[in-house]
Amino acid sequence: MAICRRGPSDGLVCVIACVYWTKGILQGSLTHETGMPVRAKKLVGTFILLAWLAVYTLLCLQFSVHWLPDSHLARLIFFPLAGILWVFPVRPLLLWMRG
Repeated sequence: MAICRRGPSDGLVCVIACVYWTKGILQGSLTHETGMPVRAKKLVGTFILLAWLAVYTLLCLQFSVHWLPDSHLARLIFFPLAGILWVFPVRPLLLWMRG
């Protein structure tokens, strides 16, 4: 490798360089998995995220109107829970958008 240099500890330098290089490839930072630039991924992901939030909001609204009991305790539990749960299906999309 070009990163390796000759010297008293050239073996250690080569090993460290190879470990970081391999780690970068395995995490996808040195290679492009889809070939799509990060800016394009973020643009596409933003539109998908907005569409998902619109659908999720309508589903939560329909559920709260038709099936949720008419009590303050049910609403106190449902709405904060619904406000947190939308993140879990979106996590793979956010990881993909990151790069």
